[in-house]
Amino acid sequence: MKRLAVNLRHPGEILKKEYCEPLGISQTELAEKHLGVSRKHINSILNGHDPIYLDLAIRLSRAFKTSPEFWLNLQMEYDIARYNGDAFKVKPVF
Repeated sequence: MKRLAVNLRHPGEILKKEYCEPLGISQTELAEKHLGVSRKHINSILNGHDPIYLDLAIRLSRAFKTSPEFWLNLQMEYDIARYNGDAFKVKPVF
């Protein structure tokens, strides 16, 4: 089976390093002014503790003029890379 290139960075790190820091947006400003969520929630995502779910992906897409799929794909690639090892004991069907 051919392995796909995957993103090994948590999407929160990408949000922090490629969006917030270059624009000078603080966690509090992003959370409360732009996204309408708690600073604690954004802090947890930016530090790689929580995933980006659909509702936040939609908010981020509107705030940064991206697509929800962009954020969800980053999360999916991260999750696949994280769990692609021997995390699950599965007996193949075929």
